[in-house]
Amino acid sequence: MSEKKNILVADGGSGKVDWLFWSEPNTPPVRYQTGGLNPLVLTSDEMAVEMRSALQLTDVKHIYFYGASCITPERNAVVEKAFQHVFPGVPVTVNHDLTAAGRALWQRESGVAAILGTGSNCGLYNGEHITRQMNSLGYIIGDEGSGADIAKHLLRGYFYGAFSSALTKKLSKKIPDNVIDLIYNAKKPNHELASLTQIAGAFIHEPEIQEVVKDSLNKFVHLHLKSLAGTEKKVGFVGSVAHYFHALLKEELHNAGFERVKILRRPVDELLKYHVENE
Repeated sequence: MSEKKNILVADGGSGKVDWLFWSEPNTPPVRYQTGGLNPLVLTSDEMAVEMRSALQLTDVKHIYFYGASCITPERNAVVEKAFQHVFPGVPVTVNHDLTAAGRALWQRESGVAAILGTGSNCGLYNGEHITRQMNSLGYIIGDEGSGADIAKHLLRGYFYGAFSSALTKKLSKKIPDNVIDLIYNAKKPNHELASLTQIAGAFIHEPEIQEVVKDSLNKFVHLHLKSLAGTEKKVGFVGSVAHYFHALLKEELHNAGFERVKILRRPVDELLKYHVENE
């Protein structure tokens, strides 16, 4: 096992970031959580404010941050600048959240890694890096299977009158009258939109809501996973949507021919294991 100590590891989606600070062997890591830190949504200064509010640490030796949209040098530089505000002089490694999914799910094995949370994505993982991934078009154009996509389907069905009157009446007690204003005026509209997925979860016993979720998951499986995986039948998922709708997701995957399915609720724990044992 590595002698590296005082590691701060972060698994960052658009909605939230899970952090683990590991100081030394035989000592349990300390957990933290902040809001999402997406460089397409927040500036470096805004990220720094978010981090300072929750991370009261002074002895960090290395930071490993995996985040949504952290896929280009320019975006990664926005995140790195934020960390230098909060942890000046501490080495920071910024990587994509899809790489985090691969490392957390498969460690040094190869396999397909997928994210179904606020957003969605998938890629081929070779035991260290993502070697190929599908185009990620974001919540406005793409993100099939994500919380944002499910919520869009839910709101369309509700406002366009596509649901039965009985279901519409039930949903009216959960969906705010000003929900459209809330989404379009939100600082993080993707997060505001995806948060409505909990309504789908609350009514998942309703056949009409099941169809909404299944249709979104089906599009992700067939537009993204099957195109990417080829003959690979091993696929793993991280993210809240994968966790909470695991039964429907596994059904779609089984129908699509995937034989081995793994779903992780807390990938940050496995990410810490990856860095402690492999570096």
